[in-house]
Amino acid sequence: MKKFIKILFLILLVIDTLHLKAQEYIIVKGTVKEIETDTAIAFHEVFIDMVDSSYSTIVATDENGFFNDTILYPNQLPIIVSTYDYQQQLHIESITNPTQVNNVNFKICNTGCDINAGFEYNIDNENPLLVYFTDYSTGAIDSWQWDFGDGTYSNKQNPQHLFPEYGQYFINLFVSDSSGNCTDYYFKILYLGDSIHCFADFDYDAGIGNPLFIHFHDRSNGNPTIWIWDFGDNTPPVYKQNPSHLFSKPGMYLISLSIVDSITDCYDSEFTPIQVNSDSTPQNCEADFSVALDTLNSTPYVYSFTNLSQENTNYWYWDFGDGTFSNEKNPMHTYADSGYYEVCLSVQHLQDDSIFCEDTYCQWVETPKYYNFGGHTFIGDFPINIEDGDSTNKAVAYLYRKVDNRWQLTDLRTFWRYGYYWFINKLQGNYLIRVDLIEGSRDFGLYAPSYYGNVSNWQKADKFHLNNSQTFDTDIHLQALALTATGTGSLAGKIFIKDNCESFDPEHIELQLYNDTGLLLLITYTNENGHYSFGNLPFGNYKVRAEYTGFYSDEITVTLNAQKPILTDLNVGLICSNTDGIFSLNSRKSFIISKIYPLPADKQLTVVINTVANKTVLLSFYNFTGKFIRQQKFNLTYGRNLISLSVNDMHSGLYLLKIIDLKGYSSVNKKIIIKH
Repeated sequence: MKKFIKILFLILLVIDTLHLKAQEYIIVKGTVKEIETDTAIAFHEVFIDMVDSSYSTIVATDENGFFNDTILYPNQLPIIVSTYDYQQQLHIESITNPTQVNNVNFKICNTGCDINAGFEYNIDNENPLLVYFTDYSTGAIDSWQWDFGDGTYSNKQNPQHLFPEYGQYFINLFVSDSSGNCTDYYFKILYLGDSIHCFADFDYDAGIGNPLFIHFHDRSNGNPTIWIWDFGDNTPPVYKQNPSHLFSKPGMYLISLSIVDSITDCYDSEFTPIQVNSDSTPQNCEADFSVALDTLNSTPYVYSFTNLSQENTNYWYWDFGDGTFSNEKNPMHTYADSGYYEVCLSVQHLQDDSIFCEDTYCQWVETPKYYNFGGHTFIGDFPINIEDGDSTNKAVAYLYRKVDNRWQLTDLRTFWRYGYYWFINKLQGNYLIRVDLIEGSRDFGLYAPSYYGNVSNWQKADKFHLNNSQTFDTDIHLQALALTATGTGSLAGKIFIKDNCESFDPEHIELQLYNDTGLLLLITYTNENGHYSFGNLPFGNYKVRAEYTGFYSDEITVTLNAQKPILTDLNVGLICSNTDGIFSLNSRKSFIISKIYPLPADKQLTVVINTVANKTVLLSFYNFTGKFIRQQKFNLTYGRNLISLSVNDMHSGLYLLKIIDLKGYSSVNKKIIIKH
C-alpha cells in the first residue's frame, strides 16, 4: 500500500499538466539495470500508471532487463513509470508529454537480500502423528513463522508438532530478516498414515554417462494413485510415479516419497538419504512437449507438436498413439478419425554412440468435433439467384473463427446457385460469416458486403456458434447502399496500421461512407498502396471508416461545402489483430478455467473452474523466475466451481498459476498479476 500512496502523491503533483488529445496507441518501454555493475535485472516488476487512474498495469522485464507495454492512449495525460529496488525504495519517472514511443530506463540497487526458505521433516518412529521439522533456510534470518495446516502455528526455528489425526496437511514456512524487507516462503505437503494398507518405498540408479541424472523407481505396495517426490534440493515436488531428476551438483540429498492410496485412504512416506556423485558434464534430458490443433486448416484433425525438452537432446521419437511414428523434432500429424490418443515423446542425448541421458513424456490428445453448415444469401426477399442456372450474381462467403479472442479467416467459398453457400468439416466454436458480391455481378456496387445478422459492420454482426451438423439456415441479407444524389465534392485518403502487423496487405480494403444519421451511402476499396477516394458527392456531413474483419477502425467525421468541396489526406487508422490460428490443447482436457478475477488481485483471487466430473486438482504458484511459491489441493464437483485463494502474503508482481488434475489428465497454466 505504501508503494501506491507514493505513486498517487506524485500523480497529484503532475495532473494539472494534462491536455486533451485524440485516442491513439503509444509504447512505453525501457530497461532496468543494476546501478553498480550496469547488468540487466531480469523478471523485475515495473508499474505503469495514468495519472487519472484510467490505466494501471504491472509488466516484468525479460531476461535482458527489457520491458515493454502498449497503451490505448485517450488524451494528453502524464504517465507515471516506477519500480522498486531491493530495499523497497521507489524510483519514479514521469512522462509529462507522451509521444508515440517513450523510453524510460532505471538503474537501481538490486543486491543485499539473499534469503531462501526451506525445511525438511521426520516422522517419529513410535508415534506416526508426531513430526519433527528442521529449518534449512539460508541467509540472515531472525524470524520463522510455521503454519501446520491444522489451525496451529509456531515461531520456533525447529519445531515439533503432534497432529490430531491421519491425513494430508499443507505445511508453510515464512522467514524474514530483522528489517522485514527480505522475506521468503516455502511449502510442502505432508501425508500422515498408519502404513497398514500401503507402504511407500523406492530405489534409484544413476543415468548412463551422467551420475547427476538419477532415475527413481517406485516400489511401494498397496494401490497408490498419487505419488509426491521431494528431491531435497529446493526444487518443486514431482507427481510422476517413476521420475528422473537432474541434480545441480554432487552431494547428500534427503529424498522423500509420499504416496496416497485412494481406495483405502492410506497415506505413507519414505525418507532416504542418497549420495549423488559427478565425474562428467551434467546432462539433462527431461522430455516435454506441447500439442496444438491447427484451427485454420481446412483438413480436420491436423496437429502441431512442439518439442519442449531440454535443448541438449539430439534424438526424438514420437509415438502418436494411432500406430504412426516420427523422428522429427517438431512434427505435424493428421489423425484419420476422432478419439483419444496417448502421444509419447522419447528423447536422448547421444554422443559417440553413448546415451548420456534419456527420458519419456506422454500426454493424451482428445480430437475435437467437426460439423457442416450453410445458408442462403438474399437481396430483399429473394436469394441472389432464384432460378436454376442463374449466375448473374456471384458471391464469396468468408468464414472467420474466434481464436485466442481474435477473429481469424479460416475458409472461403465462391457460390451462385440459388444463392446458397455451405462449409464442411468445420471445428466446433464461434464464427463470423461475411458475404461479398464479386465484381462483375449484376448488383455489384448496389449492395455492401454483409455479415450474418444482416449488418455491414463486423462488430455488430451475430456470432454463430457451431455445435452440430443440422444448421443450414445461417442466412444473410445484403445491405443496400443509400446514396442517390450526386455533386461536385470528393474525399480521399489512405489506410494505415497503428500497430505492428507484418502480414498486412493494404490493397482491397473496404471503406464505408455514412451520412450524419448513420445511413450507409457508398463503399469503395483501396488500391495497392492503400489509397482510397469517394467522388461525385453532394455537400453535407459524412463519416468515413474502414471495414476489415477483426480490425478496429478510426471513424472520421468531415463536412463538404462550397468553401471545402474537396478533402484529401483523410487517413484512416486500423488496429491490427495478430494471431497464428493455433489453438493450444491440453492433454485430455477434463476441466476448463472459465474466469479468474480480480486482475490485478490484492488480497483474494477467485478461480472459476468448470469440470465434467468430480475430481481433485492441485493449484501451484510460481514467480516469473520459475521459483515455486506454494500449492493447495481442492476437490471439485461436476459443473461450476468457485475457488477462493488468499494472495495477501505474496509480493506484488507477475506469477504463473498452474492447475493440474491429480490423475494426470489435464494441466492449465494462467498468468496472473498481484498488486497490493
